[in-house]
Amino acid sequence: MSITGLYLVNRDPQADLLSALRMSPFEFALTGSRYFFPADVARRVDNGESVDYDFYVNNDPQVFEFLHLLGFRMHGDDLTDSYEGDPNIALVLRHKHGNIDVQLVSDIHAKEFVQRMLSELGVLDPDTPREAVKEFWRRGFELYMYWDTRGAILRGRV
Repeated sequence: MSITGLYLVNRDPQADLLSALRMSPFEFALTGSRYFFPADVARRVDNGESVDYDFYVNNDPQVFEFLHLLGFRMHGDDLTDSYEGDPNIALVLRHKHGNIDVQLVSDIHAKEFVQRMLSELGVLDPDTPREAVKEFWRRGFELYMYWDTRGAILRGRV
């Protein structure tokens, strides 16, 4: 795979990387604080804080290769700890200059469902403890799997 026509100017690595993700043939969906708490993020950015970007995308070898070519790498224990126990996350890659994490997920529909459910229920806020957030995601994924399996049984697919 080659990245044709992509020129990273390195004046603002984060903006360059966000542009590259947007222009790619893959669908990177926003998650994390920028998805759930845009007003809080805007306030923090206005106060000069650095706020990372979190995306998710379907786990695919071509996506992995694309991200690797852009300089995304596995980032060790801090990412492992952040996403520990999430059965849907196959891998998390981080770009060291762009402050961007990308979750490669096993079931894109499950991620979309749980994210939408948590957003609509309003159970998360910027001060929710990390362990509680992880538990909400785990339980949401369990609900999705239950409903998905039950639906398949009712439709005669299992």
